[in-house]
Amino acid sequence: MLRKEFSLMMVQLDLKSDFIKWLLSKKNEQLDEDEILEFRELIKERRIRRFEIVESEIKKTGINSIDKFKKDYPNIFGEIYSQVLLFEDEVLSYDVKTRIPVYWDFRTFLHIYLRHCVELQLGNTFEGKTPFSYNKKDIRKLLLIAIKQLDPRIQEKLSQGLDFRVYGEKALYFNGNYYSLRIEPSGRLDSFYPNEHLIE
Repeated sequence: MLRKEFSLMMVQLDLKSDFIKWLLSKKNEQLDEDEILEFRELIKERRIRRFEIVESEIKKTGINSIDKFKKDYPNIFGEIYSQVLLFEDEVLSYDVKTRIPVYWDFRTFLHIYLRHCVELQLGNTFEGKTPFSYNKKDIRKLLLIAIKQLDPRIQEKLSQGLDFRVYGEKALYFNGNYYSLRIEPSGRLDSFYPNEHLIE
């Protein structure tokens, strides 16, 4: 993809990712000492913003602090911490006609994985949430399959300025299960999860 097109997509996504914009501007250059310091500052700011998201999500579970989360769930904390550092907002689908990319950001990623990934569920806190019968890596693959299958319908709704939803009887059927999905009019993935009833 051309650098200009990617920059346009970043603006359309309104990700406000200073980090990515900065990397694009420095793609083919050596970094001087000031730029390295600027890079470190951008990474620090992103980490702080993301920990605010983590804290907000874990408070929904009844855990009131990052320290308690770290103490009670050290393995899950370690996994989430690595994603705070490594996860990059990602375009999952892009239609050249509508120019509305479907993407997920760190907030969406965290929302889906803390509620519906067995490996990362926090005790019984999301007991009512249906877990995926897939591991962490396969959930992303499943999400990409779902978006690819639904892409014409997704783009039709997004081009009308509407959100896209499939749930209940209209949910996506794949490999013995139904999946619900919601995408905001901006193209941001809001939710993706398996429905309770399994087809036998």
